[in-house]
Amino acid sequence: MSTYTPGPWKIGHADAASTGPHTYIERTYNGDGVTEIAGTYTIAEVADQAFLPEGTQEANARLIAKAPALVELARRVAAHFADTDAPLGMAARALLAEIEP
Repeated sequence: MSTYTPGPWKIGHADAASTGPHTYIERTYNGDGVTEIAGTYTIAEVADQAFLPEGTQEANARLIAKAPALVELARRVAAHFADTDAPLGMAARALLAEIEP
């Protein structure tokens, strides 16, 4: 089963002459066993849509960058409510089922 790149993820910015400014999500590896080569790798690029209100691209990037932390929070909530029918636990388990099939 494939899994997503572990966190932490952070926001990066670049301004290439050919493409202009853009925002991306990156993960830095320091010989932590995830990859063989240390360095910073792009996980996703956040589209800069001219029709979106100002600040939307950065807000989207902040949300995406926190995805690993949000998954961990959902796991903790699901574990806390593991043996119950509590709506919060059920919602966390349903979310995790979509992320981690």
